[in-house]
Amino acid sequence: MRLAGLLVPALIGSAIALTGCTRETPGTAMAPPGVTALPQSDEDQITDLVERFEQAWNNLRFGELRDLMCTEMRGQSEFDEDALQEARSGSGRLDLAITELAITGDTAEAVIENDGDDPDDIAFLREEDEWKWCEF
Repeated sequence: MRLAGLLVPALIGSAIALTGCTRETPGTAMAPPGVTALPQSDEDQITDLVERFEQAWNNLRFGELRDLMCTEMRGQSEFDEDALQEARSGSGRLDLAITELAITGDTAEAVIENDGDDPDDIAFLREEDEWKWCEF
């Protein structure tokens, strides 16, 4: 019992002392200067690209949509801003989901469904260290 009588006050004292060792500061935590975030995986980059493609289409931001396309695709008249706007007026919003993704070097193939059906095979190409939508 004597040991318990000594340990309990010591543990309580330690807990009280440690409570003062924490500190909260306002604002967002940031990495120290010179430290960069880990790069996203190819899978994460392509998933992000598909999400941005969907948002640009749904919000009628065709310039942004074209920025997500590969050079070859942007060179086709059917993918200029006027053609995209016309295509969008004849169709609805997108709700895209990647169901399969295979990456080989600087190319990738994905099966993408819109609103849970109508799967399409979509090609992606890495241009200047950035993944681009490249299906036409």
